[in-house]
Amino acid sequence: MFYSLQDLCIHELIKQIDYLTELRVLKRLPHNIRIVLLDRTSRRGILTEKMLTQLITPRLRELDLSECLLSDDSYIACLAECNNLRELHMNNNTRSSLLPPAEQNITTSAFLALIPHWSNLTEIQLRACQFVDDQVLHCIAANCLHVKVINVSSCTLVTNDGLIALCVCSGLFCLNISKIPGITDEGLIALSQSSSYRIISELNLCHCTQITDVGIKELLSRCTKLKILVIHGCPKVTERSRQLSQLAQAGENLRLKQVTWTVYFDTPNLQI
Repeated sequence: MFYSLQDLCIHELIKQIDYLTELRVLKRLPHNIRIVLLDRTSRRGILTEKMLTQLITPRLRELDLSECLLSDDSYIACLAECNNLRELHMNNNTRSSLLPPAEQNITTSAFLALIPHWSNLTEIQLRACQFVDDQVLHCIAANCLHVKVINVSSCTLVTNDGLIALCVCSGLFCLNISKIPGITDEGLIALSQSSSYRIISELNLCHCTQITDVGIKELLSRCTKLKILVIHGCPKVTERSRQLSQLAQAGENLRLKQVTWTVYFDTPNLQI
């Protein structure tokens, strides 16, 4: 196997990354090298806050901090330079959960200050981030006019108010709001009547325990581009929604490709 000279250089730079960070020389590297270093250190989970401030560049288009333990708002503020960012991944994974609650991720106020600098974002992945609430979704809706994919699964501070705010995102076609107890039929009805209803094709509502057949019916009747609907683990969704989804799969206006749901049995009365 042959490696390019650039790959060999980057390999050596990563081996000495901690030492180079202390010397504060990473900022002097060309933009393309800094972007590669940032990507590889972040994916390996070895990116530190000091490295981040030196590797960040306005030319960055994709940023994945899901494997990184970043908790200091003063360091995160450097991300304001990324005004060409297209994809942001900050999913809160198991590594982040090892931190004490007070040190996990960044604060809501710090993240709100960054969003206006990211007006070109098309994909936002924020699964289980404790700083995500309705304010964050309002800010995303006001500033990220080109967003197409949003994942706020398990962001338990989100409610219908935040979901309704996203209804102005006319390009939104993939939305994951699973495992959020504050989402109800009110939010689903608003979504089905929004500017997104014409193009939304993937919707994940699994374990949204407050939604019912009323909200699902509204989605199925209006969101004619819907291809994937995930509603398993929703105890208030009944057989009626399953029947409606089967009709939708066979219908002319709506052709669902994938539907998941949970069948709930009344165990004491179950007969085999």
